Amino acid sequence: MPENVKTEQLVKTLKKYKRYFRRMYSQTLPKKDKEPYDEWLCDNYYIFERECMSCISSFKNSRSSFKKGKTSLPRIFEICIDEICKDGKVPDETEMTECLVPFKISGREAEMLPDFIRCAILFTVRKSFEADNVEGTTLIGNCVKSLRRMPDIDFEKINDELNPVEKILVRDPSGSYPKLDEASKAMYRELVEIRAVKEKTTGEEIAREALKKAQKAETPIDRCIEKYILPEKRRKLGAFLLILKPILAVILSAALATITKAPRF
Repeated sequence: MPENVKTEQLVKTLKKYKRYFRRMYSQTLPKKDKEPYDEWLCDNYYIFERECMSCISSFKNSRSSFKKGKTSLPRIFEICIDEICKDGKVPDETEMTECLVPFKISGREAEMLPDFIRCAILFTVRKSFEADNVEGTTLIGNCVKSLRRMPDIDFEKINDELNPVEKILVRDPSGSYPKLDEASKAMYRELVEIRAVKEKTTGEEIAREALKKAQKAETPIDRCIEKYILPEKRRKLGAFLLILKPILAVILSAALATITKAPRF
């Protein structure tokens, strides 16, 4: 099994960069005759501050470890900075997916891809301070545009195409998992990764084991893959909720029908 690393080093570096960006902003703001680079920094410093805080929070809350890259940092971060975010530019969904396919990223790497891309962009912002004026202006401009584009990128689509855990879970023999909304799917994938950390295995192995058990089951409720994602102690409650969900849907539909048919005064 390849060596894994957590994100503590990235968190430490981002905290250092956050302080550096603030210091450079404070030094640049009072200038009367600002260069183009200075304008980019002063107009968009708040974006760098916000994205640093967002990445730090995500990485600190992550319980997962990631495949180690060529350095002491996670492999997925190195992929993002070397392949995905060259010169601070972020490609569209299709190009990004095609670029990542050969690396066969894990489920957790796919889940946290937006955070690692943001982090890679912030590293490029820091690099722009060391470049000459022309190159630095180009780099910081690319980074600002990319960070602004991030909310418009369909990472759910990218996750569906690349996440090996998702590819296993959608084979649910009961057909219930594919019908879940994206938030519910993300919750189950998170449970898979949490179990993987506790059991010192991979998310793919947890998902495969759940699929095997669901395929061998005979009753409809026992064929729901979601049931086997839950820890053993919670499976009875999980089974009850799976049964209750369609019943609640029927009750809600009936209630809405009654309300819409009620006379209006």
